[in-house]
Amino acid sequence: MATTPEGLIFRRTAHCEPDFSGLEDGEDREISRYEWLSQADLAATDAVVFPVGLAGVLERLLAGERPDGPIEPPWADRSAR
Repeated sequence: MATTPEGLIFRRTAHCEPDFSGLEDGEDREISRYEWLSQADLAATDAVVFPVGLAGVLERLLAGERPDGPIEPPWADRSAR
């Protein structure tokens, strides 16, 4: 998954190294570590993971679902619409 101002992008890659150079002031204190998790480990972890509901969305994509458009994430704030 990659983040953009519009949301997340699902893509498969052999290697990815996070780039934290674009963090705003204070954001670097919010990230204590990162690690790559399997979908099963992501679903089972008791760690705080953002975005909430990511494990379920990832499960759908890894199972082969190819949505025609954006997936409405379970964490979306629908009250602003």
